[in-house]
Amino acid sequence: MWTFDFAVDYTMIDRRIITRQHQVTIDEPGLEDEQMAWDWVQDTFVYEDFDDLNTAKLRLLSAF
Repeated sequence: MWTFDFAVDYTMIDRRIITRQHQVTIDEPGLEDEQMAWDWVQDTFVYEDFDDLNTAKLRLLSAF
């Protein structure tokens, strides 16, 4: 089981950046190490929907 603190940086078309912080605990079968669990979070995280969104990027803050 892994717990990740991470941030999502949403960059808008006008270059504003909105950051949201999250914490998630993962206990999925088949995830053998921390990197696999972090990859799973990145692949399955549901991003917020903004009308003027250009990009969204996840940043790992801490893992435990």
